[in-house]
Amino acid sequence: MPLKRVVLSFRPPLTAWLTEIKGVEGLSIQILDCVVDDDGSIIHLVMFKARDKGAAEQVKRLVGSLSLVKDAQLFGNSRGGETLLGIVKSSACTVCNRLASQCFIRRGEYLIERERIVWRFVAQDSVIRDVMKYLEERGVKVELLESVEVKDFGSVNNQQVQLIIQAFEAGYFDVPRKVSTRELAKNLGKTPATLSISLRRGLRRVLTNFLVVNDF
Repeated sequence: MPLKRVVLSFRPPLTAWLTEIKGVEGLSIQILDCVVDDDGSIIHLVMFKARDKGAAEQVKRLVGSLSLVKDAQLFGNSRGGETLLGIVKSSACTVCNRLASQCFIRRGEYLIERERIVWRFVAQDSVIRDVMKYLEERGVKVELLESVEVKDFGSVNNQQVQLIIQAFEAGYFDVPRKVSTRELAKNLGKTPATLSISLRRGLRRVLTNFLVVNDF
């Protein structure tokens, strides 16, 4: 069954921690991914863009104090400090729980002024219908903005993911590199050629999927 790139827009339910963020002007909030933790809570990979460093510090304090947030680890960028990246762990959320368990390449943007969230993800037709029905049964009125078949989407296997993570942690992608291809290959028990090919294939698939779901 073909996969589709989907864009949904709706007002987030009261179970979403985003609804508790108020009083910060000019704030942009993006959810780069979300996963269900073992205890049923939701872990969000997030990015906040504030007007300035002072506003970013206000966001850090605010997010950490929200009633629906169990834990928040946010870090400012090394330049202006107005961008925060990190993880927000929240109580079970009606929306994220469903998306995290059924859809691929999930990305959300919360439009504070409009009090709406726009979610982009990849899924099969049957899953899309199931997600929309699930949300609407719980009082979330969903607007389907886009549903387009994708032809170049493919999964990244666990071995490729682990290899990319190991290379990242070893400083292979740093500028300048902290470890050479030959050194990393030796540490991982691979030949330099095998490592290079495996990394290129994995990164190509990750990049392709990112471009597909974000409609570049």
